[in-house]
Amino acid sequence: EGKKILIRSKVEDDNVIVSVTDEGIGISEEDQQHLFSSFFRGANATNIQGTGLGLHIVKSYIDLLGGDVGLKSTLNTGTTITFMIPVNLPETEE
Repeated sequence: EGKKILIRSKVEDDNVIVSVTDEGIGISEEDQQHLFSSFFRGANATNIQGTGLGLHIVKSYIDLLGGDVGLKSTLNTGTTITFMIPVNLPETEE
């Protein structure tokens, strides 16, 4: 309770980049390699509700859009999930 979630977005080259950072329990390095698998739940997430499908679904949609998704996490500090989606920006008139 009382922890922050920070959402950032930017356009870089022809990509939209969005990151979501929390101050939660973090994810162990061992669990990080399985995090985008369906029904996977981190070993330290036993008191947190969920099905283990959320990040799998996110990755599936990002892959369909030709993008990429990744994460950085430190136990007891928090996690940042970042995804990139390519976009076709309209040409600007000079």
